[in-house]
Amino acid sequence: MALMKRANREIIVPEHLVGEYLDKGYSLIDDKGTILKDSNPQNVEDFRSLVAHLKDRIDALESHEESLTKENVELKSELDALRASAPAETKKSPGKTKEA
Repeated sequence: MALMKRANREIIVPEHLVGEYLDKGYSLIDDKGTILKDSNPQNVEDFRSLVAHLKDRIDALESHEESLTKENVELKSELDALRASAPAETKKSPGKTKEA
């Protein structure tokens, strides 16, 4: 059984009907009232609200991507500078000796 909520009404429905109730505007919630799955948009205003929210989220993710890309470039150049300034290390292989 699943707990569904719309406005101030909470109902319990069988698991196989959750999709139908999501389409009717109900949200799937847990026993504490936390929304697990939001209802499907019902009208034009719901869609507009969803689109506005998604546009804001896209803008935030794009700005985060830009800052991460900039940080990545800075870190790569810093790494290159560190590699260039580090003394050349000679690699000594332990070499195996054969004993007769």
